[in-house]
Amino acid sequence: MASEWRASPLLPPSSKPATLVLDMDGTLLWPLTSDRLHISKRPGVDQFLKDMADIYELVLWTSAPSDYAANALRQLQCKGSEFSHLLSNMDFGADLTKDVTKLGRDLSKVVLVDDDRDLVPDHVVDNAIVIESYEGDNDDDCQLSNVAEILRKLAVSKDVRGELRKLRDDGALDHIEVYSDSDDDVLELDHNDDDFDK
Repeated sequence: MASEWRASPLLPPSSKPATLVLDMDGTLLWPLTSDRLHISKRPGVDQFLKDMADIYELVLWTSAPSDYAANALRQLQCKGSEFSHLLSNMDFGADLTKDVTKLGRDLSKVVLVDDDRDLVPDHVVDNAIVIESYEGDNDDDCQLSNVAEILRKLAVSKDVRGELRKLRDDGALDHIEVYSDSDDDVLELDHNDDDFDK
């Protein structure tokens, strides 16, 4: 799919059956300069994006200004790993959270990967995987490889929310996810099982 970058809270229809929303700074890369003309790619990011582009619609959602994000995106993308959309919270006003309900997608088929739990609204926590932040100084980082295994399973699941809750309950995400102690209550929220049958 051609990489037409949009700064819009509502995405047009997609031919891909599932949508993967990826954070930029700290998740896929670390900016070495404020304009993001020079970046440090997270280890494994090129292969990760190529693999995920085969099974997901890729959306880059960042808190950085869209023009700065575009600079990084040009260095991040390569043939076969194109993002369909670029979303910047700076275009949405004061709200810096990543509310995937605004995307116009079936939430049972949307996964958000971010390194900042504070940017994930509580009502979409079951759509999110929060990974350890990358700050450009760990060549042995293998977070993207680890999360790719989970994302392949989610891509073919009936409902990613129910599957993620099951994986958490089974401890299958313990080596990937990073939560602070204050998040324990969020993960223990009661959910209506009917939500996962929609």
